[in-house]
Amino acid sequence: VVAQLARPCADAYLAWIGVALAGGLEVPLNVGLTPDLLAAILRDARPRVLVADADLFDGVRDTLAACTDLKLIILRGGGEGAARVGNVPVVTLDELPVQTSGLRDPEPRDTACVLYTSGTTGTPKGVLVPWAMFSSATSMVPPDLLGDAIYAPWPVFHVTGKSCVVQMAACGGRVVTRDTVSTSRFWADVRRYRCTHAVIGFVVPILERAAPTPQDADHALRSVVMGPLVPDVEAFSRRFGVRVVVVYGSTEMGFPLVLRENVDNRYAGTTAARERPGYHTRVVDENGEPVPDGSTGELQVRADAPEVMAVRYLDGGAVPRVDGWFPTGDAFHRGEDGLLWFDGRLGERIRRRGENLSALDVEAAALEHADVVEAAAFGVPGEPDDEIHLVLVPGRAGARPDDVHDWLTTRLPKFMWPRYLTVRDSLPKTATHRIRKSELATLAPVSEAWDAERRRR
Repeated sequence: VVAQLARPCADAYLAWIGVALAGGLEVPLNVGLTPDLLAAILRDARPRVLVADADLFDGVRDTLAACTDLKLIILRGGGEGAARVGNVPVVTLDELPVQTSGLRDPEPRDTACVLYTSGTTGTPKGVLVPWAMFSSATSMVPPDLLGDAIYAPWPVFHVTGKSCVVQMAACGGRVVTRDTVSTSRFWADVRRYRCTHAVIGFVVPILERAAPTPQDADHALRSVVMGPLVPDVEAFSRRFGVRVVVVYGSTEMGFPLVLRENVDNRYAGTTAARERPGYHTRVVDENGEPVPDGSTGELQVRADAPEVMAVRYLDGGAVPRVDGWFPTGDAFHRGEDGLLWFDGRLGERIRRRGENLSALDVEAAALEHADVVEAAAFGVPGEPDDEIHLVLVPGRAGARPDDVHDWLTTRLPKFMWPRYLTVRDSLPKTATHRIRKSELATLAPVSEAWDAERRRR
């Protein structure tokens, strides 16, 4: 097992491919994780080798010291060799010999990498992602729309970042990477590198709010992936001269749904897509029984080729199946034309800054605060995905929303920071003392909550 702590770059992707050819497992790490969450993943993954960007290394040195399985640390892009972390030697990439023997091409069922996702359980789980899942992504967007260059400012630990590389490898195209997702340099990068395709969920609100200019369609983009769709997707397509594609998927199941043709205002403001060839879907109620078309239930997915979906987690546990169907945890309904419409998320999952996270993680961090007795976190509509609303019951000393928020920013990665905080005397509960989160949106509206964005303005 080889862990990698890296920002997106050619060397990071080459390291991924190299580990795979050598028969190893690459575990890309989220560079924004706090020490506690990073330590938890390292304990689970038990890597023997860590490849790290030199400028990220010092920030994780203390965490690595407790990683007992680690045998070697390799620094890329600077740093000094002949050092140690505990008993673990630290070398630079230049000090390692080049080895080409013993390499083999992976099979479709082989594991391409281990991607960690918090999902709905509150505990990060390492998904063994098969190569076939990534190769299936090559048919999501047809060549005439894909072109020869993807703009991919996505991290190496994210399924989108990996998929973009495979898509371009299949057609001999280019991938334009960036250290971070940046809305301010989106157009400059797209125009400079003549990008023909991009996944643009992160930048859609900025593009839509900006005043129209004659240069809006002055670029090489042919298509963009968006979800959910903007309210007037037809005007967006005309203004920027692009075709809009809708894709739905996850780390465990890949990308089973897509909409490429006639993406117009019938689908505005939501996510609607069709089954891709080779995938099958059903919408079921809480008892697992299919619901009629037009009724909302949980979307479940299976594939003709099992290897295009993840089967197991790194800890040995099986990816959940119900009679062979993967339960997505998302609510959908099927229209009369067979189109599947996304109606929201089931359970405790929150979609924030492109990441699926658990409310339990946010609540657990809040409860570590000395002046917080109870906490409930849930998602509320935002742009382009959810915002987090955290409702607190204070202790005797009281708990000010701004103080709790500042405290949480030192303990949670940025995509898990709550935007809204509300302090209440009590939380609504069931007879078995479970918090009734369905009532909190009414009892604690965001219009009356403390707002971190308002403070920053």
